[in-house]
Amino acid sequence: MNREYLKSRCFEDEDENWWQRRSGMERCLFIGLLFAILLSLACVIYISLQILLNVEVCSNTSCLAESYRIATRLNNTVDPCEDFYQYVCGVSPERDNTISTLKQKVNEMLVESAGEDDSNATNDERKLFDNCLNQTDSENFIVTFQEVLEDIGGWPVLVGYHWRARLFEWTDAVYSLKSRGYPFSMFLDVQLQSEGRIKLSIVSFAFPHKGLYLQFMIDTAVVFGADRYQAKLQMENVLSFMEELQGVAEKNVTLKRPDELFGTHVTVEEMQKIYDEIQWLDFLNNILYPYTVTDSDVIVIPSHEHFGAFIDLITSIPKRVQANYMVWRVIEEMIPFMSKQLQYLKGNYTCQIESGTHQDHHEFCCESLDAIYVLRPLQLQYIQNRLSAKRKLMIEELYLAVKEEIISQLENSRWIDDESRQASVDFFEMTEVVIGAPDGYFNGSIFEELYTWELEGESIFEMILSARKNYFETLMVMQNSSVMLNLIKGTEIGYSTNTIVLPLAVLDEYFDEERPMYLNYAELGVAIAEVLLKSLTDNVEQLWSNSTVEEFEERTKCNSVALLLGYRSYQKWAESRRKEARLVAIEQTPNQLFWISAMSSSCHSYVQFRPNQYLLKDFMCASDTHFDDCDVL
Repeated sequence: MNREYLKSRCFEDEDENWWQRRSGMERCLFIGLLFAILLSLACVIYISLQILLNVEVCSNTSCLAESYRIATRLNNTVDPCEDFYQYVCGVSPERDNTISTLKQKVNEMLVESAGEDDSNATNDERKLFDNCLNQTDSENFIVTFQEVLEDIGGWPVLVGYHWRARLFEWTDAVYSLKSRGYPFSMFLDVQLQSEGRIKLSIVSFAFPHKGLYLQFMIDTAVVFGADRYQAKLQMENVLSFMEELQGVAEKNVTLKRPDELFGTHVTVEEMQKIYDEIQWLDFLNNILYPYTVTDSDVIVIPSHEHFGAFIDLITSIPKRVQANYMVWRVIEEMIPFMSKQLQYLKGNYTCQIESGTHQDHHEFCCESLDAIYVLRPLQLQYIQNRLSAKRKLMIEELYLAVKEEIISQLENSRWIDDESRQASVDFFEMTEVVIGAPDGYFNGSIFEELYTWELEGESIFEMILSARKNYFETLMVMQNSSVMLNLIKGTEIGYSTNTIVLPLAVLDEYFDEERPMYLNYAELGVAIAEVLLKSLTDNVEQLWSNSTVEEFEERTKCNSVALLLGYRSYQKWAESRRKEARLVAIEQTPNQLFWISAMSSSCHSYVQFRPNQYLLKDFMCASDTHFDDCDVL
């Protein structure tokens, strides 16, 4: 044994000092600890100095987070007077994905114990999630599934030569599938866009790695009891049809500009005369039930050329292929709620085409809830929990301050004629705000409209069918509220019929009642100003004279109109209040932080940004610095 080696390994060298005897990890930990101590000491000294100088400092959790965010984003090597965009956005880490955070918070509520005041709808959502997660009864799906197969005449690849084509109509099969909660949009995607307006799209899908997909189809049919040889022959025909159908859909998309994709409008009555292969009034009423379709309703379709190609294809394909295709598409979508063997087949196929990626089952169950609820009960409950009376009041006051500033600017603008000015003021006076969700959504009335049904069945397969069936019907019943529901679930401030909607995803990102208002006005205030200006822009032709419209378009070329509105709104708010607290370890003034925060919240939007006179004044820039010479309005 090498005793000298052991000695060198086990005993410290007396000539080495304490630092040299430390390992690399110990040195890093020591340096990190020292840095943390110095940073904490600096913050304590800074706060103490501010107190001595009689300057209030905000040191709560929200303010500390803002201090860190701003400190890490600013590029202090750039002069803000020379290039404000690079000063703020030159070092610009990605903001947190607020909508993902919101979904995560809602999904965390799924595993919480039900409260005494929880509604039946929220309890049903938790029950669905628990059953999806556990799936102890997934093997029992076959009895339920067999019922719908018998109703539509069976799956030809299983029935074999006993299958009767003369008894099969794909439209009847669609009605049966929909009535039971199964997927039914195999050929056409039907959407009720508004009262009396229906959109028909040719279905589009992708199946990468054709050979692997075909093998997946064959193996699935065999698990259901099909002969492998027959499964191969018939699934090959199904795949060929799917390729043809995809070709028709893609050809329309590639040959048309976006504004031309659905440029053909016909009434239901006209549709029947042109494409009499389908009884359109009956078809649409079955799909859109309980909405009632009439002959005068307008149908929006791709060009007649491409819709005609779809009709030619669907009528030329043998009914056996149609039926095999429809049942296959149902199985493919419902496999996650079927047997473990079928789930394994799909997981194996997905793993092969996506280079080993596999969706977490917990994540899948959460996404399934998003797909079967018009508005998830727990999401509505979360919105209610996050919007205290104090927070809603502060947000409403901010909104009103911005709106009043726009009205004030319009009233004092010399370039707007009197008639256009009054029309604009009236327009904004009628504009209301929805914070999070309409008030009626929090008093229980929305639950009576959205969740009148109860879960049926014992297995997860039956529960999902029950939820899907009611989802389709609720979607039609709530048609008049569909725009509002989409805005509530959105990630941007929305506008619809004299109403500004501030969804929770936006409020959580842009408003925090625990931080100074100069930051809230910089982010939420400016965002509200942008949407209010957009709502005005969309309606100027109805509100203003031609000369005023031209002048407005010229003035709004200035890229800081919304920033100026937000800034002036904050200045008026601050006039009657005590000076706001500054941020810890941030030397910039509240006014400077307004501009920094407003810019940093949307760095991607102002690549050509030029500073305005107020910004230059707040940063004490030289008088000859170039700036955007524009008023607010």
